[in-house]
Amino acid sequence: MSQTERSPDIEYKHIAAIARRVISCRSVYKGVPVKIMKGDVTGAFRHLMLASEHVRWMAATIQELGVLIIDMLAPFGWTSSPAFYGAFGGAITWLVCRECPASMDPSTNDHEPFFAYEWVDDHVLVEPEINNRLHLANEALRLSMLAILGPAAINEEKLSTWETQLQVLGLEFDTDACTISMPQDKIAKALGSVHIYMDASNSGLAVLNPATRQYIQVQFDAEEQRLIQRASGCSGFNSNVREQLCVALAAWSFGPAWPTQHTVLIKAWSDNTSAVSWTNRLASNNPLAQDLNRAIGLAGAVFGFRILCGHLPGSSNTMADAGSRAWTPPYVKLWTNLSSAWQQIPVPPTLRKVYKPFSSSFSLTRWPLAQGQSTPRPGGNGRLGAWNTTSTRGYQQTANSTPINSP
Repeated sequence: MSQTERSPDIEYKHIAAIARRVISCRSVYKGVPVKIMKGDVTGAFRHLMLASEHVRWMAATIQELGVLIIDMLAPFGWTSSPAFYGAFGGAITWLVCRECPASMDPSTNDHEPFFAYEWVDDHVLVEPEINNRLHLANEALRLSMLAILGPAAINEEKLSTWETQLQVLGLEFDTDACTISMPQDKIAKALGSVHIYMDASNSGLAVLNPATRQYIQVQFDAEEQRLIQRASGCSGFNSNVREQLCVALAAWSFGPAWPTQHTVLIKAWSDNTSAVSWTNRLASNNPLAQDLNRAIGLAGAVFGFRILCGHLPGSSNTMADAGSRAWTPPYVKLWTNLSSAWQQIPVPPTLRKVYKPFSSSFSLTRWPLAQGQSTPRPGGNGRLGAWNTTSTRGYQQTANSTPINSP
C-alpha cells in the first residue's frame, strides 16, 4: 500500500492557472468585478474506503484491553493517500467545469462553463460577477461534492463567500489589483532562511540580498590590484579569497538587520567552489582566508545567524556577475539596468579590508594576546600563591594563613 509506483498518476495544475483566470475575466468582462471563493472537503481522506485485501494493513491491537481496531478508511499520512484522493478531487472539479449557468438555470443564456481549480482537497472558483453566475457556481461546487463523496463532504466552515481579496492556498489574491502576494506572517517565517548571491572579479565584488533589494559593491583599489597581480595558486589575494570577502562583508553589513529571535540560516550562493568549502568548514591554509573566517564566525555569534555556502553556476548568477564588473563595458550598462530599483549598502572603512590581520579590524581589547616564547609556564616563577589547599566543587579553597604575593 505504500508502494508509490502503484499510486494513481495525478497531475495538478500550477497555481498560476488561477491568476490566468482572473486576467482572462477582467479582459473579457471589462468593468465587471471578478471574485474568488474557496472551499474544501470535510475529512477528505476519511471518504476513501479501503479495499478488503488492504484492510488488514490498517489494523492494530491494544493487548492490555483486549481491543482490536480496524480502520476501514484510508488515513491521512498514508504514503499514497494524497494521490488516491486526488482522483476524487479531480472528479469534483470535472463536474463543476462541465456545468454553466444555463445548465443550472434554464432561464439563463450564459453558456460559458464555470472555472474550477483543485489542489488535493482544496477547491477554488473564479468568476465574474454577472447576473446569478456567482450563486450558480457555488451551487455547482456543492452539488459536485455531494455527488462524488456524499453530504458529509461539504465543509460549511471552510466554504468562503465570494471576495475580491482572499487568501487561497497560502497566498493572498487581489482580483481588483491583479496581484498575488505572500501573507506577512509567512514572510516573517521565510526570513528565517535568507539567500544572498555574490561574485568577485579582478575589478571588484558584489553581494545581492534580493529579499530587501539591497546590495554591497566594492571596487578594488590600487593596493588590492597589486595584491591580485602577485597572487599565485592558493596563496595571496586570489579569487578564492576575494569571493570569501563577499561573505564577510555581507555578514557584517546585512547581519544587524537580520532577525535575532532565533538563529537565522543564511544561504550564500557563489560560483567559487573553494570559497564555498572554506566558508562552510571555516578552515583554510590561506592566511587571508583564515582572518575572513574569524570575521565571519564572530559576526554569526554577535548577530545570531549561521552562514552556509552553496555552489551556483556562474551562468545563473547574472546580476552579481555584472555587479562585480560594473566599471567596464558591457557590464556597466547591464548593471545599471538591473540595479536601478535597488539600494546600495555602504561598507564601513573599518571593514573594507577585513581580510587583513584580524585584530587590526576589531578592538585589541576584545581578544586575548598571543603568548610570546619568553612567557613562563604557570607556577614557573615567583612564590606559589597558595599551599595546603583543597578543591571543592571545582573552586580552590585557601586557609586563612595562606601567604600571598605582594602586588
